[in-house]
Amino acid sequence: MTRQTRFPWALACMTVPLCAVLLGCSEDYVLRGDHLAQLRSERERGVPVERLAIAAKDSADRQRFLRARYLPELPPLQSAATQVKINHPDSRAKRIAGTTLFAIGLVHLIALTGQVAGTYASSARCAKDPYCMNEDFSLLISGPILGTIGLSLTIPGIALMVSGYSHPRDAQPDRPELFYVK
Repeated sequence: MTRQTRFPWALACMTVPLCAVLLGCSEDYVLRGDHLAQLRSERERGVPVERLAIAAKDSADRQRFLRARYLPELPPLQSAATQVKINHPDSRAKRIAGTTLFAIGLVHLIALTGQVAGTYASSARCAKDPYCMNEDFSLLISGPILGTIGLSLTIPGIALMVSGYSHPRDAQPDRPELFYVK
């Protein structure tokens, strides 16, 4: 592999996982009109928007709670029969994808560390014997591959975990500090 063909491969290896995960970390949610009306009345009553969470149905028809702080501006609807569909970033998906990418990348970096240690031990053992010819060049081939894959998965994994855990756009049910619109 020449120097000219190695760069596009490394660039693709770093960007493909990040793009795939970022595009897959949003979900379509359905909000009921009466919930939106209740959310608006709670805001007008003086409940801080940071404490409000609204019930929503995801694409698999499961109930989730979204933090009102991160919702886009929504129309004022009154009836339960009226629904609004929004595309909203999914913090849970970011946490899961980030943890998965980080773990796989970390395994590659640990494998690289093990290979470096094995090559060093082999060289040290061979250095003691004057008739030994150490021709182990496997680290020159697999080292850049393991390092590139490891870093290209670990760095996006950390970024996704930080965005999923630091400012979650979803809320866990029954937290005492939040006011739920159900």
